Amino acid sequence: MSDDRLRALERAAQADPTDATAGHALAGALALAGERRRALLEHARLARLGSSESRATLDAWSPRPHAAATVAPRPALGARVRTRAVALPGAPLAARPVASDDHLLLPTRTRLVALAPGDLAERWSAPGQAWPLALRGDDVLHAGGPGLLLRDGGTGEVLGEVPIAGRVVALSTWSDRALVVHDAPGLRRVSAVDVGARPGRQLWSREWPAGALTLALLARQRAALLAVDRAEVVEVETGRTSAALALVPPRPRGARWERARAGDPRGVIVEEVTPDLALGPARCLLGERDLGRLEPRWRLERTAETMDLALGPGVLLLRRAGPGGAEVEVVDRATGEARFVPDLPPHLGFVWAEGAAYLLEAGSGAGALSLHDPRTLARAARHELAVGPDLVDADALPFADAVVVSLAHRDRTLIVRLETDG
Repeated sequence: MSDDRLRALERAAQADPTDATAGHALAGALALAGERRRALLEHARLARLGSSESRATLDAWSPRPHAAATVAPRPALGARVRTRAVALPGAPLAARPVASDDHLLLPTRTRLVALAPGDLAERWSAPGQAWPLALRGDDVLHAGGPGLLLRDGGTGEVLGEVPIAGRVVALSTWSDRALVVHDAPGLRRVSAVDVGARPGRQLWSREWPAGALTLALLARQRAALLAVDRAEVVEVETGRTSAALALVPPRPRGARWERARAGDPRGVIVEEVTPDLALGPARCLLGERDLGRLEPRWRLERTAETMDLALGPGVLLLRRAGPGGAEVEVVDRATGEARFVPDLPPHLGFVWAEGAAYLLEAGSGAGALSLHDPRTLARAARHELAVGPDLVDADALPFADAVVVSLAHRDRTLIVRLETDG
């Protein structure tokens, strides 16, 4: 692609910003020329014009598990794998790692470390606190100083600063927009911020009393804001509330209360709890509402003392504990149909990919990454991992030809790459 041809396509796109055909021609040319950052910003502009093609491109740009996308379109590992491990002594993780196709980013307590996903070689590091963090295309956005820093994911070079008032406590991104949760004295604030052509431009901001907001997530061009008494769906560009649902907050001696338990780009899980006055297991009505108009899809009644949830691609993992012990179910998120999962081992969590659910099994001195059917959770294979007795957390990141597991210990981090052998 010649420079003259590229400039001609830029002029055509600028002459009529509503011409999606000219915009797509420019985005494709930028990608062919290796100008991925500029291509991302052009796709972001086209997505706001309504281009489904650009939305799909942006969805696939960094398909790693993070707040805005819980499913990575990656194949499953085989039954036989080869492994590579790298230890980072003195560098315990402070938050979950994030990754693009080319960068694996580890926020430790003292620095941000970037590894190459293929050979796990260190590419660069930057000192200081760097969490929360999220991806903007190939680049990384993270807390740093009075606000956020935007770095080149390949080199660590600082590309710009995004001023944010107060301490940043949560961050999610999609395209060239960020949803930032930040604190002020006695308040929790959520702001939608431009992290593209005009970094730091605030689109809108909302405030809640401290402790009232439970979850804020970015789902394409909408944001879900979940509080103790209300769930809202907000248009990211305008801040306009497109749907709202009032929740019954917990009250002393209250007979019934509700809470939003979890959410992702597909929907919000809402739980209605009726306590047992004899202090036995509570009666729980669990249901999902879509992330368009917050209309109900299904409801499921269960009795439990505690209930843990994990969202997957079209499924909900439900672990209930009661007087008779713990039970695990997989719920179809389209219909609410549930099936029990027998003999699921103690685990640190699931990560779903297109062809498998990866379960991180816990153990004393030995753990494993096991592969399961993503809808039934039937186990297909198991690969042992060296886990120390001081393991704090673990995470799995699926790539095109491998899965990289981070094992966070109290004084070090172990990174293990597993790829299909043959």
